[in-house]
Amino acid sequence: MLTSEDLEAELPGTHLFGHLMGSDLSFDECIEPDGETVYRFAPESAEIGYSNPGQMVITPLAQACFSYPPDNDPNPSCFRVFRYGDGYVFDAVGATSRFVVTKVLRGIDICPDPGALIG
Repeated sequence: MLTSEDLEAELPGTHLFGHLMGSDLSFDECIEPDGETVYRFAPESAEIGYSNPGQMVITPLAQACFSYPPDNDPNPSCFRVFRYGDGYVFDAVGATSRFVVTKVLRGIDICPDPGALIG
């Protein structure tokens, strides 16, 4: 499991690509250095994906928490993060969801605008 320090050093400025474990849901999430995000997902059968801006915050409890929309979300989604080869597994705190990241692009300064799912 990554520590809070690991998360702060590794997640900002990345674009993550992967899938929800046990489903056909593909996703990508771009995280700017300040924690602003763009999250996109779609089932493989869908022609149009869902896209939403958000905000990531790293907690002292070594959790990456995401809020959608970025302001005034009373229930952020928080995850413990584990290394998985060159990617990560985001294990939802208090739920059974696991997001498997299989591709990581680093050095991202600005994320694309929310819109259709990109590959």
